[in-house]
Amino acid sequence: MAEAASDEMAALYNTANRSLRIRFAHKKRKEGLTVYDIALLLHSSPATIRKYLAIPENEFLVDRTTSWERQQLALQQKQQEADKARRLAREGHPIEQISAMLHDTCKSIQNYWNSSYRITDGHYNARIPGKLAPMRKIS
Repeated sequence: MAEAASDEMAALYNTANRSLRIRFAHKKRKEGLTVYDIALLLHSSPATIRKYLAIPENEFLVDRTTSWERQQLALQQKQQEADKARRLAREGHPIEQISAMLHDTCKSIQNYWNSSYRITDGHYNARIPGKLAPMRKIS
């Protein structure tokens, strides 16, 4: 239960999750908390909480996908495409036909066939080292 609460709080601290923050503020207000108490919980100003509470509930209840969810969906779709390319190759289709069927380049199809190829490789989760990187303690 403590993990679920901490996950919820971590999501609320992320300002990209504005609809979650607004929903949380309304929920806590219904539970009887004051604007100042809610502001402390959300690490926001009371003025921001007042703005959140001024928004009617029917305007923010629409669940929108977050950028993380869109990224996960894109990764799933790309994985399905790679799996389909591998299946078509096992069935004996030539690479040109597979690339035409999947509307992808021949090089991408070749990458999909490579056993070491992973969808998450590339720019996802890649960190560019800063100029202080050599001085950081390696753990």
